[in-house]
Amino acid sequence: MMILGLKTYTMEEVARLVFGNNLRICRERAGLTQEELARRIGCRQSYISQVEQPEARPTLGTLQKVAKAIGCAVGDLVRKTA
Repeated sequence: MMILGLKTYTMEEVARLVFGNNLRICRERAGLTQEELARRIGCRQSYISQVEQPEARPTLGTLQKVAKAIGCAVGDLVRKTA
């Protein structure tokens, strides 16, 4: 939905945007590339890119794997600020 040229987001879209941004920030703080993170959790680099964009819908299990792989809490990935 567009109002005066501004896009409105659903709560799900906002959550995915927050998670994707936080994932990128935490991954970079851990000194990992998308490829290194993908290797650690057993997926392709393109999936990590899709999550960070946010085009993918990661499961809770994926969130837990990602958090463990980069050494942070799941909460750090889903809070509004990382």
